[in-house]
Amino acid sequence: MTYDLSNMAPSGEPFSLTMGDALEREAQLYLAQRAPAPANQTRSYLVADFEYGWNRPAIDAYQCLEGRDARDEIIWPFYTIATACWLILHFEPGEQVPRVEPLVVHSGNDLCEPEIVSRLFEALDADPGLTFVTYGGEAKDLAVLRRCAASQGLRLPLQLRDLSPHCRGRIDLCRAVTVQAKPPHLPELAIATGIPCKPSPSRSIGKLVESGKWREVSDQCAADVLATTVLLIRHLVSHGEVECCQPNTLVGIAEAATSGLPASEFVNRKFSPWAKAAQVRSRLKGAILEPV
Repeated sequence: MTYDLSNMAPSGEPFSLTMGDALEREAQLYLAQRAPAPANQTRSYLVADFEYGWNRPAIDAYQCLEGRDARDEIIWPFYTIATACWLILHFEPGEQVPRVEPLVVHSGNDLCEPEIVSRLFEALDADPGLTFVTYGGEAKDLAVLRRCAASQGLRLPLQLRDLSPHCRGRIDLCRAVTVQAKPPHLPELAIATGIPCKPSPSRSIGKLVESGKWREVSDQCAADVLATTVLLIRHLVSHGEVECCQPNTLVGIAEAATSGLPASEFVNRKFSPWAKAAQVRSRLKGAILEPV
């Protein structure tokens, strides 16, 4: 299948700027991304996660070509983005709770892969100060995004152009929290630290995608974004990068998730009650005993 992008800019926007205007804007974005954020400046983060399908025709062609020498494992060139979810947070100086934009979810039931990726790139391009946050994204997600951009004629946002895994415009929380320890999967770290986890096992997601069960896939993707966001909050606070009231921030994140995905069973039955309970516990005095 091909996509007619002839009337769109590489980022997915209509062509409306002169070449000089475009170059000047890109230079401003480049400088803004690399300038260290002063203590009195808003810090903004886009936390993203993706669920994938497989390019079956390409896999079949590869296996036919290579025969017995073909890999048994399907790796990232054959992944197609079936669902993308992200949440944007703005930590403003002097505010105890960040400003959280509504959760965004795009799935294959309404958009194709290039359209999903274009929406994400537009969100990143719209605010050059956004730090792009993933959990384990440097190992897979970013490679798939770059593959999609290259094959579909999309322009990468600045946050994805620096190939260094230590790029200032990105945070891979798996790398950040692991350093030289054995890297845990997101569900491992979430469960170990008391954060609500995705409703279904990770290995079941591919079957849900191929079955077209988009509500369940969206719920899975949103659950990963919310878990990653909580880990990000804890990481930033513990490293002195931001200051916030964490219990109230959790409630704000839950409200943003409900606003963006109001029918989500995970948000309504697990994450929101958990966030509200954390807020209530923070207001109590004395020792709090866990139920037996």
